[in-house]
Amino acid sequence: AFAALTAEGRIVSWGQPLLGGSGGPADAGYRSIFSSRSAFCALRADGSIRAWGEPAWGGSGAPLGNGYVLVASTQRAFAAVNAAGNIQAWGDALRGGSGAPELAGHTSIASTMFAFAALDTLGAVSAWGDEDYGGSGAPVSWGYLNIVSNDHAFAALHSDGYISTWGDTSNGGAGGPTSTGFVSIFSTSGAFAALNASGSIVSWGSGVSGSNAAPTDAGYVHVYSTADAFTAIKADGTLASWGKPWSGGVGAPTHGKCAQVF
Repeated sequence: AFAALTAEGRIVSWGQPLLGGSGGPADAGYRSIFSSRSAFCALRADGSIRAWGEPAWGGSGAPLGNGYVLVASTQRAFAAVNAAGNIQAWGDALRGGSGAPELAGHTSIASTMFAFAALDTLGAVSAWGDEDYGGSGAPVSWGYLNIVSNDHAFAALHSDGYISTWGDTSNGGAGGPTSTGFVSIFSTSGAFAALNASGSIVSWGSGVSGSNAAPTDAGYVHVYSTADAFTAIKADGTLASWGKPWSGGVGAPTHGKCAQVF
């Protein structure tokens, strides 16, 4: 199903009725829409939430009240954070719909297909959901800056420049770099690539999703991704691509005149 937001903040949905194609809110004032695989939820300007679609996958059970500022989703659940950093989750209990941390102070949420990971103001990480998809095994220390996810695993960047990973070990939940100095992390569906302060790159995870053949030189400033390939760009416009060939892992231009990649 689809759901569209009008300029007045009204919602129009269509498609399979039982999976969110009907049953959306009739009032106005909504500012964003989020989706699981078979349900939607919409966030109003006052921070209240309305959900519809398959009840077991988040179409019912949304938190009451207002003050929510962001929403994340897995394929079968939603998690919402309010202004105080409290998290409420709903949907499939085994796929992230329950088990969210009870303490306040959370500032962001990342998700795999069936698990969530949240970061708080101290840089501590909490994870819940299917343990095979990163619902357990999160680092217990604090000082992390951000969390990046692929479909199966998480990678968190620490303020000291090292990276911690957890989730499906064959898709990036293990095998990350053991050195420090990293400044950003990027992901495909089953792999990660980390950029060092020197502009060098390390990739790991599934071989068919871009873990192999990352460039060995330095000077890169950003990395872009498709579902199964990466492309890195240098300040002079030089590109390097790797990953599944038909996902963009080969064929990048060699003239060095590129400014952005989409």
